[in-house]
Amino acid sequence: MFGATLLAQNRLPESFYIASFENSAWTIVDVQPASSRDSRVRFIRVYPACGTYHVNETDHVFENISVGQLAENSGLCTTEKKVDLLVRSAMKKKAADEIWQDKQGIVAQCGEQLLEYHLPSRASLRFASIEAGSPEIAQLWTLSERIRERYQKETGHDLFVRDANWKETRLRNRPTVEEAAIEIRNGKYDLALPDIPQEWRKDGEPRLSQTMPSPEEAASLEQDLGVVQNIDELELEKTGDVPYPPMARIANIQGDVKVEVSIDPATGAVKSATATSGHPLLRVSATDAIEKWVFSHPYLGHNPVHVTVRFKTRCGVSIETSYSQVSTKKQKKSRSKTPSKK
Repeated sequence: MFGATLLAQNRLPESFYIASFENSAWTIVDVQPASSRDSRVRFIRVYPACGTYHVNETDHVFENISVGQLAENSGLCTTEKKVDLLVRSAMKKKAADEIWQDKQGIVAQCGEQLLEYHLPSRASLRFASIEAGSPEIAQLWTLSERIRERYQKETGHDLFVRDANWKETRLRNRPTVEEAAIEIRNGKYDLALPDIPQEWRKDGEPRLSQTMPSPEEAASLEQDLGVVQNIDELELEKTGDVPYPPMARIANIQGDVKVEVSIDPATGAVKSATATSGHPLLRVSATDAIEKWVFSHPYLGHNPVHVTVRFKTRCGVSIETSYSQVSTKKQKKSRSKTPSKK
């Protein structure tokens, strides 16, 4: 038994994921081997917006950096019992479950062992004592931050920070984001994900997997736009937003608009866009936007092209979201009457 414990502590993890709750959102850092020398990391963020939960995902392969190297002497294969005893000994008397920010869960595959660590917020601990007594275990609390910093240094990009093309990027990454939403709904990360804060729970459900919306909703834009359902199949060089007509939003008019698009094969420009179904208010918005598209030049695909634009209101004109950030009683009393935005 003692030999097995030493083996677990000396091993490097084959894979691991970290789920934390910070800044009113959940962040999942999922580290898997891409090869014997490289590692693939999925950075997943779940956050409240428009009265629901939305998901973002950024994937990255660290070349010539293994999963074990990303763990960085963090004691990630330390026994669960040792970490639990250390946490209990350092817990402040009145802090236990009151502090939600910085809570983390870690699941690591260490040989044949699947280890789980549930780490309370550093603010609820005498953390200096953990750093002094077990610096390698103290690094468990900062491991996610260090991996994200490594990504930023290697790529020059901040995770989950929007640039001018965020809408196009979000639409392009929709299949990946929907897959992440399905995995969360199916409980893939339940072992590590901190529970939902009491003020945000729907019907008392504490698990994020129990509250996640449909993949389509989780991957949607955080404003009401028409979404082109088959955009990934189109050979487009230039596109743009399909605005949601204000009067249609106010009247809660929703539905699909099917459009037949004729293309000039020589230039790729749209010759005509004709709506064949859908509400009249929505038809005009869809065809006006599509007429500005430019397809690949020269265009050799099907002609005409059939496009479906889906209009679905998600961000109400004036609604109170049950996911407003609440960290103090004063904030709870002054909860915003407008949709949350991230």
